[in-house]
Amino acid sequence: MSAINFHKSLSISGHAGPVYAIVEDDSYIYSASGDKFIARWSKQLGIQDRFSIKLHDTPFALSLVDQSKLLVVGLQSGTLLVFDIEKRIEIKQLVGHNYGIFAFCEHRTNRHLYSSDANGNICVWDINTFDLVLKIPTNAGKIRRIILNESASSFVICCQDGTLRSFDCDSFNEIATFGNHLLGATAYVTFSELFSISGGKDAHLCVWNIHTNELVLRFPAHRFVIYDIISLLDGKIIVTASRDKTIKVWDTKNWDLIQKIEAKHGGHRFSVNTLMKQNEHSFVSCSDDQSIICWTC
Repeated sequence: MSAINFHKSLSISGHAGPVYAIVEDDSYIYSASGDKFIARWSKQLGIQDRFSIKLHDTPFALSLVDQSKLLVVGLQSGTLLVFDIEKRIEIKQLVGHNYGIFAFCEHRTNRHLYSSDANGNICVWDINTFDLVLKIPTNAGKIRRIILNESASSFVICCQDGTLRSFDCDSFNEIATFGNHLLGATAYVTFSELFSISGGKDAHLCVWNIHTNELVLRFPAHRFVIYDIISLLDGKIIVTASRDKTIKVWDTKNWDLIQKIEAKHGGHRFSVNTLMKQNEHSFVSCSDDQSIICWTC
């Protein structure tokens, strides 16, 4: 596993502000930036095409839904915008949140979109009509991530109160509360049939038994908050991104650090905000340094 080495395959620049969120379809990467623009970039060439959306507020969250036909944008104000990509027009403006929207998650089977905000609320939207199905107040503070489990039977949210909370996707009842990240839980992913891992503002990684929610291992991983985690190589490695400007690659067998990617290695110069998995061997990162980087091993 020590032979794993990610290298930069594509670098994208063009935003005039921090890049907070990225999503992709077969041909393009879409990005949301503090410059109040949504941009679209060729995955082959890294150049921007004519698709661009100027917003009245800062976008913090993006999602491609309905087989990538629709682009959903979550704004700092709490407004949720829906765009038809082919027609390049706004088709819906949804009001369900009164605080900044930080995360989306699509449930394709149930035809639901989950959104979360800075005040601990989860909204469930019907993707067919974009009617509000349900609003779930958690009283858990900012919810930075919503992650669907492998069977799509439940989802986990990462909460400012330090907890991770699991909800049933049909009844929306809370199944479990676990975790104890100081100052807030910020990232989570399942990487095997037995284990999941979370990161938080405490800069620690916590490994959990997904059947019992018992803590298996806890260790310091970064110098500042861990903003995102993804699993690659069928769970053999996980990749973490942090406000400390680094991306780190970990061996999940013994939790050795395999690779540390920082500015001197061609990485980001400022906070790394989001990681997007492309396949088991590649991912994309975005940063406060206004750039988007594609990585491959």
